[in-house]
Amino acid sequence: MEALFTFKGVEECKNTTRCHTLALEISLDDIKRAKTNLQYRYNKIDPVNWTPTTISTHREQQNTLLSLISVFDEFSAEMFRKSDLMITAIESLSNKIFPEDLLSSVPGVCNDTSLYEGEAYYVKHCTGCKSGYQCVVQTDTPAATTQVTKMMPVAYQGIHLVGKEPKYIFARTAELELKQLECEYEEGNIEYPSCQIHDLPVVCKKALDENDVRGAIHGCTFTREHVPVSSVIPNGGVLVQDLPSEMVQINEGGSVVTKPPPIIIYSAQEVHVKNGDEEYVYAPLINSTEARILESMLTVDDIYKLVSVQYWREVSESFSPADYIRYTLILIQFVILPLAIYNLVITVRTRNQVKVVSEGKRNYKINRNEYLLKRVK
Repeated sequence: MEALFTFKGVEECKNTTRCHTLALEISLDDIKRAKTNLQYRYNKIDPVNWTPTTISTHREQQNTLLSLISVFDEFSAEMFRKSDLMITAIESLSNKIFPEDLLSSVPGVCNDTSLYEGEAYYVKHCTGCKSGYQCVVQTDTPAATTQVTKMMPVAYQGIHLVGKEPKYIFARTAELELKQLECEYEEGNIEYPSCQIHDLPVVCKKALDENDVRGAIHGCTFTREHVPVSSVIPNGGVLVQDLPSEMVQINEGGSVVTKPPPIIIYSAQEVHVKNGDEEYVYAPLINSTEARILESMLTVDDIYKLVSVQYWREVSESFSPADYIRYTLILIQFVILPLAIYNLVITVRTRNQVKVVSEGKRNYKINRNEYLLKRVK
C-alpha cells in the first residue's frame, strides 16, 4: 500500500477524455465491511475469562477464534491480491505498456462499433492525482477482420520457401488462395495483427496451386534461414524438419521412427526428438488412438534438384559486380592467350621468310652490278 501511495498526486483527478472507466480500485466500503465482520467476531471473545486452558477444552471458544482468524486471513489475502495487481498495472502503465489484466475492465469503452475483436491499446500518458493514478489510452478497433490459415515452412536439407521479403509469411485465405502477408504485431495484440496482403509471383503461385514440385523449385524463392528442428502444429501433430548435416533421432512411444524427415507425427504417446545434445519431448495427442505419420510428397530426385538449383542460385547471388568484371577479364585472357601465341608463331615465321628473301635480292643486285661492269669493260 505504501508503494501504491508513491504514485499518487496532489491535484484532483480530472476526466480529460470523452469517456472513462474505473479499472482497478480498493473500495473503502469493502474495508469497512471487513472491519465490521472482524469486530463482530472479536466482540465474542472474553479476554478476562478465556485462558489457554479454557480454550483447549471448549470447542465454542476455539470456533470463535478460528472464525476471527479466517476472516482476517481472507481480508489480508484479498488486500494483498488487489494491491499487488494494482501496483503491477501501474508500473506497466508508467512504462506506456497496457497491461492485459485491465482488458476485462474496459470492454467496449469508447467503442462506437459492434466489433470488439482485435482491439489494440496504446498508452499515451499517465499522471498521479489525489485519489489514484489516471492514464489516457488510445483504443484502435478494426473496421473488419479476415481469418486466414498460416502456412508453416517445411525444410529439405535446411532449404525452405520464403516470401518476397524474409518477414513475409505464407497464408491461405478462406477462398483457399495462397497469399503473402506482411504483418505488424502490436504489443498485447498478437492474435489480431495488422497485415498487408501481397500476391505471390504468378509462376510460383501456379506451381504451388497445382502441386507442381519442379515448377515450384524453379519459380519460387527459397532460403536456408534457420527453422526449429521440431514444433507442434495447430492440429496437435509434431513437425520434424529435415536439416542438413544433423543427426536427428525420433522416438515415438519407445519405438524408433525410421522414416526420414520432414515428417508429421500424430501419436497417443510421447514423442521425443533428439538433435545433438538437445532433446525435445512432446505430450501425447488427445483423442488419438494410434500413431500416424505423414511423409512428404517430394521424391529423392526432387530434393536433389532443389539442393542443386538453390546452390547455383546462391553462387550467382554471392557474385558482386567487381567479381563479374574480374572473372570476365580472366576469361578474356584465357581466350586471347592462345591467339597471342599463335600470332607470335606466325610473326616469327614471317620474319624468317622476309629475311631470306631480302638476302636473295641483295645478292641479285650485287651479281647484276658485277655483270654489268664486266660487260662495259
